[in-house]
Amino acid sequence: MIRFLIIATLLGAGLYARNAEAQPDCNDWNSKGFFESATAADVNRCLAAGAEVEARDENGRTPLHWAAYGGNAETVAALIKAGAKIEARIKTDSSTPPLHFAGSTPLHLAARYGGNAETIAALIQAGARVNARNESGWTPLHEAAGFGDAEMVAALIKAGANIRAMSKYGRLPAGVAELNDKVKDHDIFWTLNEGRYQ
Repeated sequence: MIRFLIIATLLGAGLYARNAEAQPDCNDWNSKGFFESATAADVNRCLAAGAEVEARDENGRTPLHWAAYGGNAETVAALIKAGAKIEARIKTDSSTPPLHFAGSTPLHLAARYGGNAETIAALIQAGARVNARNESGWTPLHEAAGFGDAEMVAALIKAGANIRAMSKYGRLPAGVAELNDKVKDHDIFWTLNEGRYQ
């Protein structure tokens, strides 16, 4: 009987340790590392433990920026439900590395790094402005055209993104898309290209 209890205790401790290891650490809350593996349940657990929904890192990024960067529509939705500011901006001073991210919203990061249209849709449905500009004058459409894929570009255009939006340096989304095979080799590129001739 004692042997059984010892084995059960050891197994239980092992399961607890694996479960605790699998959950992102709330002390690492506002970081890329946390949101790489976080679920909506992890977000809710950390918020319940006192994590701030509007915490800022040294560059002004919020948890919503990191969730959008990671492309997890579920964690994005959990943060929005908890009151995250959809239009939060990365710092715009000269200390923000790299400077082309200055002034970017979570939608900019979802379009550049998020990797899926679902995250973009979650942000737009919550009220993110599809034509918001960062300090370089880039819109989320510039980001998706240059670094995303055809589905992400299509989602932004469907939501009203301006295909004629010109950056501070004279770049249209179509010009940025010319360097991205995931966009230029699809029919959506021709829609972007119409922006050059309107």
